[in-house]
Amino acid sequence: METKHTRPLSELEPLLENEDEDIRYKAAQEIAFDIKPPYEQVCEWGQSESPLRREMAAFILGSSAWTDDAKTVTALTYPQAVPFLLKVLNDTDEDVEQSALEALANHKEPNTLPVILGYADHAWEDLRWSVAFSLGSWDWEGACRQYREEAIRVLVKLMDDTDDDVRDWATFSVHNARLDTPETRARLWKALEDTDCDVRGEAAQGLAKFGDSSFIPVLERMLWEDEDLSPCYFLAAEEFGDPALLPAVIAASERWLAEGHEMTWFIEPTIKALRERGFSVLNDLL
Repeated sequence: METKHTRPLSELEPLLENEDEDIRYKAAQEIAFDIKPPYEQVCEWGQSESPLRREMAAFILGSSAWTDDAKTVTALTYPQAVPFLLKVLNDTDEDVEQSALEALANHKEPNTLPVILGYADHAWEDLRWSVAFSLGSWDWEGACRQYREEAIRVLVKLMDDTDDDVRDWATFSVHNARLDTPETRARLWKALEDTDCDVRGEAAQGLAKFGDSSFIPVLERMLWEDEDLSPCYFLAAEEFGDPALLPAVIAASERWLAEGHEMTWFIEPTIKALRERGFSVLNDLL
């Protein structure tokens, strides 16, 4: 997220302890993205008596910023911060601990994965959520391949979590990271029966991404019948590109619009893609 720098550090630094989370994070973003104070100074904040300042210091140490004037490339502002963040994980304040965990995950250092994966068993659901959220963006076919099987085991476990948000992001991470295995496919099928519509949606999109054509008739039924539609149903239909889904997609889109949902950006592209695919199939037959 880009933030235009309009305030000096002397004004922003006290805001790191503001009780309003939005104010606090906006100040931290400006510091991380625009001011980029010396690493040693941020580490001092990370050892402050104030847990709010320590939390923001960890956030800053995991942030990236533009590296060029054209704003086309980003890089971690403090790539040397991993050892310090590992120490911050021992903080007695759970919000600080979570901030450090997410910052550590942003650094994508493969040797920190055992630590990150270990938080999947934490009693606090917010820390389990951080694990589920972060695992969807690692390079599991490259530098992190040795931890791929463990990451799959952890995500499948988190898909059974008692917390809806944890299950939702674990399901998302499975397909976003392209962790396509017999085990994850089977778990995505099971997730179609989840009580949370967001989880069901991510499972649908995952099966579509993995090209499981046996899911197409089930998706069609879900578009027609599911009382709580998910935007991911539409994205799954677009992923398959099967024009046979078009009537169900149109009917589902009419229901979605009638219910007054603000988010509608996915409807037109899905209908357009299915119609174009239908025309293409028809032309091939002529």
